[in-house]
Amino acid sequence: MRMTCLKLAGVCVLYLEGAFDVDAAGVVADEIARRVDGGRYRFILDLSGLDEVNEEAIGTLARARRALRERGADIWLAAPSDEFCDVLGDARLGCSFDMYGDVRAAADAYR
Repeated sequence: MRMTCLKLAGVCVLYLEGAFDVDAAGVVADEIARRVDGGRYRFILDLSGLDEVNEEAIGTLARARRALRERGADIWLAAPSDEFCDVLGDARLGCSFDMYGDVRAAADAYR
């Protein structure tokens, strides 16, 4: 998986590309935790570049989100694929994330 970060309206947008497995989810969680330590608290994961996802990765991401919320940070999801939503539902985590059709909609909702 490849990850690129850019700032949009005060939000850190992480664009994810490739396969999203448990190792990739751990890398994303670590990167977000590092940025929280640096003073960032609002994150959008742009999922439009993912071509594969599994339930373990979603679970890792959900645990990371819970830990970050305890620190005042949050993760919102943008452009989830049908496959991502299906896996999220299978893991019974469909209500665990704020999801938006694209990055702009997620960034606008943060305002």
